Amino acid sequence: MGSLAAGGAAATGTGAFSTMSATRGASVNVVNDANGLIALKDTSPDGGAVRTKSNGELEINFSPDEDTGVNINSKYQIGALLDVTGDLTENVSGNSPTNGPAFKIVNNDTAGHTIGLKYTLDSEDGKINENGSKLILQARPAGDGLPADETGDTPETVRGFTVEHGSPNPSLQYEKPLQPGKYIGVSLLVDTTGDDASSEENLSGTLTLTASEE
Repeated sequence: MGSLAAGGAAATGTGAFSTMSATRGASVNVVNDANGLIALKDTSPDGGAVRTKSNGELEINFSPDEDTGVNINSKYQIGALLDVTGDLTENVSGNSPTNGPAFKIVNNDTAGHTIGLKYTLDSEDGKINENGSKLILQARPAGDGLPADETGDTPETVRGFTVEHGSPNPSLQYEKPLQPGKYIGVSLLVDTTGDDASSEENLSGTLTLTASEE
């Protein structure tokens, strides 16, 4: 009887409640691209084709208005490139988007993130002729931006993609996460020297940045 009474008291004692309320603060600042958790930092001179707009967004703009653009049979390069064929004055051995990018993708978060880039043309029809104009984007992490591989060496591969005929939505993704405080440099080249290049072509589109958990 004594044991039963103790059990009954435990089952019907205090501890149940009908409602509860607690208040916590939340900090969600909206900042410009240069200060975001995954930041896009312009490294080119003010007023260049890669620049930060007045609202804080990074933009790539070779056409200040509808009637202007890049010349036919020409090359426009922003940032350092590596292993790109052709006569490029900035294509110096050992030079790459790591130490001379057009812009940087910086991880300002406290955790590593896998970074992806994708380019989508505004329209897939009639934009680029076969063997015509093309847009080359190269991306490469800083020397300590990615973890060392099993041999202890830092990955040195230059990764990138080319927007050209037959590849309207090219993309790349880093297999290893970008660590906090590190960056990936991105450079680009617009090349209108192709055999079928035409002043009617249009390489305009959207560059999409993604970041997923480590």
